[in-house]
Amino acid sequence: MRTTVDLEDEAYLLAKSMAQDSNTSLGKVISKLIINRVKDPDVGFVIRTSPKTGLPTFRSVRRTSTEDVKALEDEF
Repeated sequence: MRTTVDLEDEAYLLAKSMAQDSNTSLGKVISKLIINRVKDPDVGFVIRTSPKTGLPTFRSVRRTSTEDVKALEDEF
């Protein structure tokens, strides 16, 4: 379905970064974010063990973007 929405600048930049990082469309990223949030509204900070590596992984409410990493690299 095609539609037009107004997003806050930060939301747009984060979703755009996620789309670039996952090599997918902006629309698919936004759709996935909405669906995941509705299915699991209490998601905050969850620690899980990776089945591949056995190492702990975590998921937080705020996604770390490529720009976030670049900004931290510039500080050091």
